[in-house]
Amino acid sequence: MKIFGLNRSSFYGCCLYRFTYLMIFLLFNLFSVEVFSQCKFRPCADEDCGKLNAGFKPVGGPAFCEGDTIKMINNSDTGFNYFLVDWQDGSALDSMANYKPFVHVYRINDSDLCNGQSSKIFSICFKGVKICGTSTSCQSGTNDFKIKLRPKAIISVASEVCKGSTVAFINSSCNALTYEWIFGDNTTSPDKIPTKIYNSPGTYTVTLKVQNDCGRDSTTRTITVVDQPLSDFSYSSAW
Repeated sequence: MKIFGLNRSSFYGCCLYRFTYLMIFLLFNLFSVEVFSQCKFRPCADEDCGKLNAGFKPVGGPAFCEGDTIKMINNSDTGFNYFLVDWQDGSALDSMANYKPFVHVYRINDSDLCNGQSSKIFSICFKGVKICGTSTSCQSGTNDFKIKLRPKAIISVASEVCKGSTVAFINSSCNALTYEWIFGDNTTSPDKIPTKIYNSPGTYTVTLKVQNDCGRDSTTRTITVVDQPLSDFSYSSAW
């Protein structure tokens, strides 16, 4: 039996091929929309002016320290008129009408440092555009960066403690690899949560210094050490 001039097996084979192609096309576009959903421009794959490939490669990486200058080498095909890059950190859209490298520095707010992660992932978006008359060729893509966060020193401690008692330090620092406590009495400690006893009354400035591969930070607190209270008790008996 023939359907539209094709035997049954050829007809169904043709339909299966077209259906498979359509599903791949739809899945690809859905994935592209998801990846680009946060970008400042929509994805594109136009070839009206010919097929051109856009591509960027970072120098170093893929992990960088916050504050590092990231350089993106333009490996795109020759023929594009301009390029756009969205760094996905709220900064303005970068544009360039030549093939020079794009450069960028990521800055993380203090309020975003201690969120339970020592790094953040940024998926940057880029595209190249060629114009020919009223038509365009355009290709877009993404590139992922891991930005390692600088440390932040955070401590809590009572402002007044008794001589000879153990001082309870609460260390809420984040992203730190090393610790240095300076207790103000010529003693120090490298522990994350140190044990400290002051044996002399007075006022002491406590400093915590923290460090990792991407920077350092410090904070201070003042502690007043007082003598143990003396009991004042008298007793008289009528007996």
